[in-house]
Amino acid sequence: MHLLIDLDNTLLNTFFYDDNNHLNFYWSQDFKKDFGVSPKILSDLFCGDFITSMSQAADLHPFINKFLNRHKLNISADDFLEYWLSRDANFNPDVLSWLILQKKSGHHLHIASNQPEVRMNYILTRFSDQMSAFEHIFTPFRLGFAKPESQFFISARDILQTNFADICLIDDDIINIKAAASLGMSTILYQGINSLNPISPK
Repeated sequence: MHLLIDLDNTLLNTFFYDDNNHLNFYWSQDFKKDFGVSPKILSDLFCGDFITSMSQAADLHPFINKFLNRHKLNISADDFLEYWLSRDANFNPDVLSWLILQKKSGHHLHIASNQPEVRMNYILTRFSDQMSAFEHIFTPFRLGFAKPESQFFISARDILQTNFADICLIDDDIINIKAAASLGMSTILYQGINSLNPISPK
């Protein structure tokens, strides 16, 4: 079976919700100390339509410059990118170990993420050993579509030259899970390592 793995909050520890249900990024805990402003402003860059547009762009500088100017942050786009990318790639060792076990059982591993291409390439380069376990990388920039669009999954299926019954999506977003299931894919809604059970080889 082909396993399509999401990155943020599945393979990578990226964000969490506090007691007030506010989105927080693990990598931004020092943001206020480093830049003198609350990390809550990051939701302006990494949520909603903005991140959807970023995910299909080859160059993030226009988006980041707009964000920096809006919040009057005294930092260049290049320095912000380095600050973000160097801190936002924390693998979940339990998930990675589970995936390697599935690979040893005969399953094929692939990344299926709405990552901006700049971050995806950074992760592929910096963590080449870990990422070597994955045969294909599916992103909006590479496919021209983003999850949960049906065409994202159709394009991935066509590249894999298989059928939806032989694909399983592992994702923490219920919207993506429902979209994949509607096409006939198997799905696992990731809610922690206990939500992952061994997948029987076909």
